[in-house]
Amino acid sequence: MGINRFLSVYYCDDAGLVGPVRSARTYFLDFISEYGDFPIYSHQGGANCNAETGSGCANGAKADAAGQIKKYGWYSYNDIDGLYIGLPVYKRDESRLPNVATEHTVYSTTTKLWKEAKDRGLTEKDSDGNAWDENFREYKFQDDIKESERPVSQKISVEFWSSQPNYNVSWSYDTATNAYLRTNANVKHLDNNTDEQLAAKNVVILYMQESNANDGYPGNLHLLYGTKGKGDAVVFQNGEEIEATWSKADRESRTILTDSSGKEISFTRGKIWFTIVPTDSPVVVN
Repeated sequence: MGINRFLSVYYCDDAGLVGPVRSARTYFLDFISEYGDFPIYSHQGGANCNAETGSGCANGAKADAAGQIKKYGWYSYNDIDGLYIGLPVYKRDESRLPNVATEHTVYSTTTKLWKEAKDRGLTEKDSDGNAWDENFREYKFQDDIKESERPVSQKISVEFWSSQPNYNVSWSYDTATNAYLRTNANVKHLDNNTDEQLAAKNVVILYMQESNANDGYPGNLHLLYGTKGKGDAVVFQNGEEIEATWSKADRESRTILTDSSGKEISFTRGKIWFTIVPTDSPVVVN
């Protein structure tokens, strides 16, 4: 526990080298199901009833991401699992060893992933000619506010777990770009491809119920999050803080953010970074 897992969503930008590619998680499946019936999902294996010991399956385990992938009809279709296909789609960067664990060394590129999907017959339309985004719920967007209207500064400090302070994150608002710059454990979080600090136009904090998966793994460290229903949220954009509510009716429904009056929030045009925290995690703004 302590290291944040990332789910990156790419639409049309070629992001170059991406990774390290990690294992599937049930909460990720809930979120990517918002992007059509067969979203291209890249991962390396997945949480399931303990593959090492075979335990957990009979104890009401709910973290069986591998089983869910098959249940949804994704297996060997839109599900691009590096555990099985390997080269040339996935490549291990052995130069990172022994400084990191082996599972942190698998990489791919968005170009290779898109080609693999195309080779499998995945296009923007299904076999009936229906576009993937025909019923897609888009977010609302707005342009940047004028520079003269932007605040001088704003800093967001996020604590995920009090027992793991080394993974605390902060976002610092940059007036010139109207974006937030990410810091991890008091160190600038840099893009390994560009060496630039990670930035987002919108930072969204989603408070969700956290629980242990009880799937038989040592230490019961796998976590689950209540991704469906509704809960508290905070949206940061344009150097402002907006108290909000998130809602998601079911697995395939869009996660929607509304303000205190019930109006859907329009995001500043650009990247959105969603952060899930337990309901009791402190978020400090100054």
